[in-house]
Amino acid sequence: MELNIRQYLRLKIDETSFLLPSTASLAIEKREGLSSSTDSRLVAAWRQTSRGRWPAYSLDEQLQPAPRDRWSRAVFLNATPNPVGLVTDEIQLIPTDQLHIVPFHPPGPAPTTIGHVFNAAHVDGDDMLMVLEPNAFTAYLLSLEGQ
Repeated sequence: MELNIRQYLRLKIDETSFLLPSTASLAIEKREGLSSSTDSRLVAAWRQTSRGRWPAYSLDEQLQPAPRDRWSRAVFLNATPNPVGLVTDEIQLIPTDQLHIVPFHPPGPAPTTIGHVFNAAHVDGDDMLMVLEPNAFTAYLLSLEGQ
């Protein structure tokens, strides 16, 4: 886990929230600034750039591919050959000093060759938010392209 993280993005999907180090975010776009996708059931929208289109995937609260009509923003992560994104209901910036981040090691085999999608959690009483590991989560999003 990086020690120089000063802020996290709280990504809300349906009623579930996840944390992502803000340093992992390449861009955040409002829905209105993206092109709707009609050529894929997994891609909710595209961000058009001078270097190509970036897909924003639609996942449910368990991070499984699922079409979603209600979302307001997309967060994009750096990837090769093009960045990839995730559509969310809400994105909020939270300073690290407002969080209690502890390491987390999921049981079982990792879903990506990079490792597990989660590497830490924010724990506050009964409240727990899983922290996405940026490289593994990006690899997971890229693996959706073949589905």
